[in-house]
Amino acid sequence: DDGISFTKVFADGKEVGKTAVGRKSEDRTLKLKLPPGNFLIRLEQWGLPPVGEWTRLDDSLQPRERFVRIERPLRQFSTRS
Repeated sequence: DDGISFTKVFADGKEVGKTAVGRKSEDRTLKLKLPPGNFLIRLEQWGLPPVGEWTRLDDSLQPRERFVRIERPLRQFSTRS
């Protein structure tokens, strides 16, 4: 299924950005400005079903949270939903 999706990005529990909407098969990049330090990063993937509203994917389909060390004030994330 090559449906439409986007990904929300959370750092330490706060939403810090989201990717552009696009096909699941397309790579999307998001540039964030975060201060240097360690952050717990969570990606939350959302999809648009053929009929209905945006739906958060089931927890079993979500990527794991990860600690990320930011060395410089800018970090770039790439995702494929």
